[in-house]
Amino acid sequence: YTISLLCGEELGVMDTMLRKYFQRMVEQKQELYWKYCIPFWQAVAYLMGEPNDPGQLSEEAMDEGQLLKEALENNRVRAAVLIYHIRSWLAYIFGNYEKAAKMTEEKQSITLLPNPHYLTCN
Repeated sequence: YTISLLCGEELGVMDTMLRKYFQRMVEQKQELYWKYCIPFWQAVAYLMGEPNDPGQLSEEAMDEGQLLKEALENNRVRAAVLIYHIRSWLAYIFGNYEKAAKMTEEKQSITLLPNPHYLTCN
């Protein structure tokens, strides 16, 4: 399998890379950034057949509900949108169309403001 999260790498390679990046971010106490890494890492794990319930982040990284709750409580709307997007994508891939639609609706209910130009250009 090759994951199409715009990287074109095999899932095993992505899993290794994301675990390495995750560990380095934790070591450097870059909490916000390692939390952004979790949904991608979990998506790779699900596509590799590791967890039983696609759409739920594994406890190895963090409870999905807690990660989403934290993002919403701290006004990290981009993180929340990312979580909803990946959850809807996984639900769709695994045939849970109702859950995919629900996650898409949740994602669309969040208002995103455009990035400042200096962030968009980087």
